[in-house]
Amino acid sequence: SGATSGETALIDRLFSFYDKRIRPASGNRLTTVTVTLSYFILLTMEQQEERIRFGSDIRLTWNDPIISWTPSAADSFTQRLLLKETTIWRPDIAVLNRYSLSPFCTL
Repeated sequence: SGATSGETALIDRLFSFYDKRIRPASGNRLTTVTVTLSYFILLTMEQQEERIRFGSDIRLTWNDPIISWTPSAADSFTQRLLLKETTIWRPDIAVLNRYSLSPFCTL
């Protein structure tokens, strides 16, 4: 289903001065990003090559005060908007893996 005229007006108002390149914050406060690992699954293990592949679902959540609204004060009573992820600020994250030997391991 398409957006209602109230939702369209709300999006236009919220994004009129929004810049997704700028971290959303209220004053000098930090933006807290919560990282949740939903599952971690072993996909493959190749013993001879000593290679392991894992799969995971990572969910990031944060509050963006720049694009928040009070539904009863908005043009519509919209409580949620479904937006493409490319239209909003997203935190830069990097998933690192590291191989390290224990200090007690000898080769």
